[in-house]
Amino acid sequence: MGLATHAGILLNIPTIGCAKSKLVGSFNEPENSENAYTALYDKNELIGYVLRTRKNVKPIFVSPGNNISFESSLNIIKNFKRKTKLPYIMQMAHNTCENYKKNFLQNVGRSN
Repeated sequence: MGLATHAGILLNIPTIGCAKSKLVGSFNEPENSENAYTALYDKNELIGYVLRTRKNVKPIFVSPGNNISFESSLNIIKNFKRKTKLPYIMQMAHNTCENYKKNFLQNVGRSN
């Protein structure tokens, strides 16, 4: 189980896992076109999809977290994508983490 599944179970809400890199499993590379996807398997069990959100970008990895189907997870992520590689909500989380990291490192440098 990934973080999305754990959070979904604890909060009792539907969740979707989405990552920039593969955590486990094997897949065939999706074709180089927007919304192309292939299945992601672990030991012959479907665990998610590998989705290319735009042409000429590396794909992202999508899997159901909690109380949601494989197909719904994929469709929701497709609907949240914008002009960036990452879905909008994931881009916001990434930007927030990067800003936090930058501020943290600046403050650590001042305290030494």
